[in-house]
Amino acid sequence: MIKSQNRVFVVTAFAVFVLFYCLILARAPLLLQEPDTLWQIRTGQWTLEHARVPTTDFFSYTAAGKPWVSMQWLSQVIYGLIFNAGGWHAMAVLAAASSATIVAIVCFYLLQNLRFSVAIGCALLTGAAMGPHFTARPHVFSYVLLALWMISLLDAYDDEKFDLPPLLSLAPLMILWANIHGSFTYGLTLLYIFSACCLFHNFVARDFAKCRHVVIVAALTTACAAATPYGIMPAFMTTTLVSMKFASGYINELRSPDFQASSFVLIYFVAIFLVIAGLGIRLGGARLISFGLAAATGLRYMRALFMFFLLAPIILARPAARCFPPLAPQSFAAEASDGEVAPDALLGLLRKYATVVLVGCMVLAVLMTVSFWRRDDIVPSKAIAPEAAVDFVKGANITGNVFNSQAFGGYLIWSGIPVFIDGRLEVYGDAFVRKYAQTVGLTDVTKAYAVLDEYNIKWAILNPYEPLVSELTRNASWDKAYADADAVVFVRRH
Repeated sequence: MIKSQNRVFVVTAFAVFVLFYCLILARAPLLLQEPDTLWQIRTGQWTLEHARVPTTDFFSYTAAGKPWVSMQWLSQVIYGLIFNAGGWHAMAVLAAASSATIVAIVCFYLLQNLRFSVAIGCALLTGAAMGPHFTARPHVFSYVLLALWMISLLDAYDDEKFDLPPLLSLAPLMILWANIHGSFTYGLTLLYIFSACCLFHNFVARDFAKCRHVVIVAALTTACAAATPYGIMPAFMTTTLVSMKFASGYINELRSPDFQASSFVLIYFVAIFLVIAGLGIRLGGARLISFGLAAATGLRYMRALFMFFLLAPIILARPAARCFPPLAPQSFAAEASDGEVAPDALLGLLRKYATVVLVGCMVLAVLMTVSFWRRDDIVPSKAIAPEAAVDFVKGANITGNVFNSQAFGGYLIWSGIPVFIDGRLEVYGDAFVRKYAQTVGLTDVTKAYAVLDEYNIKWAILNPYEPLVSELTRNASWDKAYADADAVVFVRRH
């Protein structure tokens, strides 16, 4: 019975994976709308060519030679390999598969802890809420690791075990995470929360052997976070980034969520708390603190809000099933109630046709991938990759220092042009980001021209809607050399 049920769970999670894989591939051009994807690939290719990670900046002229800790170097290498093998199509497939894996992991965990149809519904809501953040960037890899990390911590902590997972479980995850994405520091924070609660419970119970085990596992896992080409430096870079006050208000991902921009996000966020209050779900210890941390950071940073949507169903699943038996897996719900619980119709259907569903999903995934590979629109948007404008610049032999919109930084790096700025804000520093924003936003005309003079700017490539465009158009010292719907090129007169 248990083996059969697990088989159904695996098939169901795979079906959810295929569903989201196909849906994400259907909107594949949106996966490639991040300017950072371009320089991430270039960095990975550079790392492969030189067999070492970058340590100083060589993509810009404004920060050239400054220390650069590439926190996502392993993700970049993966991107470099994938792009070299299959171009933009392969990048989109990787992003879609990684994003769908996140939802499948959540689904499989929920199936084990909630009623079958409820688990599937919650997994689908999780995927829908996180959908806007499913792009071809390393954070998608980190979400896979975050889900596995939280599930591992909860499994060792729950049912009054008050323990940490085995070191052989946590250590490989942390080593991989520390080289994949800077959010591994969030994983360490969760580890410390669970460690503190485990130590408290075990100390009160005088189980000093378990206390010793918790301390050893936590300490050695922390040490594993330093197993990167940069040592422990990536952990400090994460702190540096979130402490950049101006950038936090300037970059969308680092701002507080704008719930007016998405009614669904607001409704879903509020619904989670309504479910907790309405069902009387009780949280305690590490689970309560982790949920509070996820909610607090989600309200502080837009990027962290998607992490909250990922963690919330994982954290709430078991407490919800315990406090409200109709939500529990049927085998447990039947034991917890006096009468027989009505069977889940969807579960019965999947048990009967599991093999058919599995084969059908495999066929669908293959057909979708083959059909997708024939599309010719799988390229970055012109809004971040102004190919025509850059081709004009190269054809006209325009050289010298460029002042560029930040959104164009990735494509200029891609094209081999040293940039004024790109998405690596921690390399440039908060003061420089402020200077750039005030210049392109024309906060002060005199200061804007002073910046152009300070960095000896010879030409500029800007978004047509940026205020600096209108000012340079009126200035006799600058010629509008090229313009289209996506970019404007100005050249300074000698």
